[in-house]
Amino acid sequence: SGINAEYWKQLYQRRVREAVVSTQSTGGIIKGQVDKSVTHIVVGTVRRTVNVMRGIVLGCHIVTLDWVTESVSNGGWASTDKFTLTSEFPSLHQSSAKRRSLSAKLFRGMGSLYLDPSCQPPPKELSELVTLCGGKVTGSRNRGKYCVGGSESDSVSEQWVLDSITSIHLQPTRPYLAVRSPSPEY
Repeated sequence: SGINAEYWKQLYQRRVREAVVSTQSTGGIIKGQVDKSVTHIVVGTVRRTVNVMRGIVLGCHIVTLDWVTESVSNGGWASTDKFTLTSEFPSLHQSSAKRRSLSAKLFRGMGSLYLDPSCQPPPKELSELVTLCGGKVTGSRNRGKYCVGGSESDSVSEQWVLDSITSIHLQPTRPYLAVRSPSPEY
């Protein structure tokens, strides 16, 4: 009858537990949130999480669980080259130092961004990412040059911020403008 989803979930969880134990046994430290002290982010499933976004901005190596497994087999940290998620996050082709340098000025000089309370990721986390990328955030919609999130016609989606960070290249806002439903005709 095939292998069910629960089997894959348990297998994945076991691999994560093994990776944690292996990382600690080789001198690595596990942190729940990415900050400037983090050098590597190990991911089991490829998702664009806030921690992965922080890692891109801070120049972390973003690698698969297999990197930990190979490091343990080698008795020391393996090269990250073949385990880096460059197809999912093309900016990872750039060196860590280059990513830190480029991302630090990504939103610099473009005016303040207003983050709508309905933003996903939440405004607090999105604000942190924007600030890490040299941007400014305002609490007033009227003072923001750009409104991120919400459904106003001049708002851009959160995807604009995330896609700009993922590529470390400021994306044009036009494709990210909020789509308003046409007014019903009477």
